Amino acid sequence: MPESFSPTVRLRKVARTLCRWRDRSGLNGDEVVAKLRWARSKLSKIENARQNIEPADVIALAVIYGVDEAERDALVETAATATDKGWWQSYGELAPFEGFGDYVGLESEAVLVRNFEIDLIPGLLQTEEYATAIAQAWAPRASDEEIQKRVSLRRQRQARLEGDPPLALHAIVTETALQVPAGAPELRRRQLEHVLDRASLDHVSVQVLPMSCGPHPSMGIPFVILSFPIDADPDVAYIEHLTGGVYVEQGSEVDAYILNFRALQEIALDPEDSAALIRKLISGLPMHT
Repeated sequence: MPESFSPTVRLRKVARTLCRWRDRSGLNGDEVVAKLRWARSKLSKIENARQNIEPADVIALAVIYGVDEAERDALVETAATATDKGWWQSYGELAPFEGFGDYVGLESEAVLVRNFEIDLIPGLLQTEEYATAIAQAWAPRASDEEIQKRVSLRRQRQARLEGDPPLALHAIVTETALQVPAGAPELRRRQLEHVLDRASLDHVSVQVLPMSCGPHPSMGIPFVILSFPIDADPDVAYIEHLTGGVYVEQGSEVDAYILNFRALQEIALDPEDSAALIRKLISGLPMHT
């Protein structure tokens, strides 16, 4: 199974550039570590973005790879900021679980999020009331203050949907998730109305997988695919579990999730029919009080 670790986008970019430099130089890994008197494991971790990369290490590698000064300095600057703290890190252990900050960091630099959910409304589409109910279910022993901080983290993530440029979102959610009684009926109504409101945005697409579709390609496996600017980083798939999350970063494995999402897209209701189904569900719920 892939490791439950994922570096920031910038760290991965530095690692990928260093690999490209080495390939261009014609040196193999053993030759590089011999020249620099490094342990082989250090170079491996650097090239796989499994440890922070010091600017001095970038400079040392640039010298033996014969990289020009401008190209070297640009990567040194990127390496220097690769481990800067993001706004989400102020939440510390109040995030749903250790390591969730890695996901938020990747999401904060993504340009497109593709999300398939089975049991709940996607986090980027949740109302504050719904998010509170979910947070209380996940952490029944948490204080009210802790719950509100977790909800605040989610609200800040959602702000990117209104950014400039906005984050694009394609969500596929099961009909079952839309009917989970998370809170009072009035809360569910407001949540479904909020989904419709978000779905009306040009950069947000919501599809519903109806119960009538039967077995589907992702039974029991909700997941997210994060896409970045073309020159920034390859796609990453993310699968959340009870105590953490797994990042899928190998190209062929990520492609499997992309194909899975496309298959779900084909069998789910189109956005217009999905909106009609959501409106039908709303009609059966009490009006706001």
